[in-house]
Amino acid sequence: MVIVTEVTGLLKVAGTEQVISLEGVAHQGDSGTITFRGQKGLLMTDFGIKPPTVMFGTMRAADPVEIHFSLQFAAR
Repeated sequence: MVIVTEVTGLLKVAGTEQVISLEGVAHQGDSGTITFRGQKGLLMTDFGIKPPTVMFGTMRAADPVEIHFSLQFAAR
């Protein structure tokens, strides 16, 4: 069974916390484990992180980053 779902929680990055929502797909495997996969776009500056530079600032990383996640849950 595959379920498209959204979860909301607190994300802490570099000491800065924000409430975010993650949309993803949950899938129950044959062994009963549940895998939740998806992706989320974030801005480094929203968490107080300055995008890195190289070559004395002549090249800069973009502020947006895309986080891909895969979480697996199993009963104990």
